Amino acid sequence: MNFELIVAFNNKNVIGMNNKIPWYIPEDLKQFRKTTKDHIVVMGRKTFESLPNGPLKNRINVVITNKPIESNNSELFFCNFDDSFALLKKLQKETEKKVFIIGGNTIYNQYFKYCTNFHITVIDDDQDGDVFFSHTLEMFNKNFKQIEEKTFISDLNIYFTRFLFRRL
Repeated sequence: MNFELIVAFNNKNVIGMNNKIPWYIPEDLKQFRKTTKDHIVVMGRKTFESLPNGPLKNRINVVITNKPIESNNSELFFCNFDDSFALLKKLQKETEKKVFIIGGNTIYNQYFKYCTNFHITVIDDDQDGDVFFSHTLEMFNKNFKQIEEKTFISDLNIYFTRFLFRRL
């Protein structure tokens, strides 16, 4: 089973502050939606609870939690890490959709070794945070094949660079 990881972090490897993304870049959010739309997204409970409008629309949402609950929504599933592999395999087989690991950091670390493609956005920003991505851009450059690199400037005058890395 191939998973893809998608993450945005800043120059300090920050991915969150007070259970929120510490920056607002509409262009990057639009790219996130475009990349993950009509696919399966896997997230932790805290990430799920931080979503302002509930489950992400036009995606199958899988929430990893130690206290799974039943859901009567065919696009929302709760399960623990160990049970997630059988569920994701079943969903992937039934739908032929990609699986994207979307956070937070505990979830990134749990699934990292199962990921093949890594969609990384580095925000040129030095804000502090309370949640950090465990892997550096230098580590990706050293250990993975870079497929793509594009730098953008947002309408809010924030520079950010998108990378795609692939495990060899």
